[in-house]
Amino acid sequence: MQFLLSALYKVQVPSEPLMAVRGSYAVLNCSFPSVAQSGIPSDLLVTWQRMEDSRVVHSFYYGQNQLSRQSGDYKYRTSLYVSELWTGNASLKVTDVRAQDAGRYLCTVSDDRGTDKAEVQVEYAAFYSEPLLSIEVGLHNTSVQFETQGFPKAEIQWLGLQDQELEHEADFKYGDGLFHLRTSYVLQDHGANASLTLRLSNPPLQQLLVRRVNISQGQGPTGTRRDDSAVALTCACVILTIVCAALLFHIWRQRKKSQHQPRQRCECGTKGEEQ
Repeated sequence: MQFLLSALYKVQVPSEPLMAVRGSYAVLNCSFPSVAQSGIPSDLLVTWQRMEDSRVVHSFYYGQNQLSRQSGDYKYRTSLYVSELWTGNASLKVTDVRAQDAGRYLCTVSDDRGTDKAEVQVEYAAFYSEPLLSIEVGLHNTSVQFETQGFPKAEIQWLGLQDQELEHEADFKYGDGLFHLRTSYVLQDHGANASLTLRLSNPPLQQLLVRRVNISQGQGPTGTRRDDSAVALTCACVILTIVCAALLFHIWRQRKKSQHQPRQRCECGTKGEEQ
């Protein structure tokens, strides 16, 4: 009879991998046959471990959590639904999800009816942040760049006005569980207007970011460029002002000089006064 009960004692977990999102929490589902009445069996043992290196993620026995052997990587981040253990719920909750949490987990449950274990696969992803736009205006071209970060590597597209795909640069650098992305498109025609669209896709989280940029002549630094004729006109006005000021100063000096020049006296004698 005991052998039959043991054969029927099954630990069940989802067949599909669990997607854990950075900074959020993840629930690793695991269930076993419920007990006949409410209350935690005194001999119930629930253990969660990492299969790659047997690290203890969480343990429960003798009617309480036993965390003295818990890996420091999970300290203060794990919990069981203790009040639901008698219903057969051995699921593990992991908070503040990190990249290192991805991998294989083993759920083991044991009581007087039997023992069984099953594997849960956890995958990791992070939503991409709001892309930061920057525009650099050069003498012969204009560079439009977006920066953002997330995980895994995003799918990037740059589209033109007619939704045609444009050649672009995309640089990914990994650090602290995130890919830092810099992607840019260079406009070679300095005098032309442009309408650009960035499409960023993060399939594991079904995230899609679409950002549009319109570039027009005559705009300030945020727009991208100024009209060359306007710049030339401004320079001409400045030069003309300088020339006029110099001319007025020269006239003023000449007048002031003439006012301070001494006048000549004329002394004339009368003919025939002296004989």
